[in-house]
Amino acid sequence: TVTNLWGREVTRVELEQKNVIPGSIRRLEPTWDTKGGLGRYTATLTAVYGSKQQNLSGVVTFWIFPWKVGLPVGAGALIVLV
Repeated sequence: TVTNLWGREVTRVELEQKNVIPGSIRRLEPTWDTKGGLGRYTATLTAVYGSKQQNLSGVVTFWIFPWKVGLPVGAGALIVLV
């Protein structure tokens, strides 16, 4: 689940089901179309694995800044101020 700065849910991203051998690492890289995103977001992982249905969870916070838009706007503002 991905939430924005105010805690409002932006999207849910499903993980594809994969087999993982005990003691090994399997990287799952789900994608999310961040078009139009700006600001601070929090992604919360909730998953179940194994034959005993063990829970796995984690939280990560990240920022999205559209630099291709922000750079020209920032440069234009700087020119106007100077």
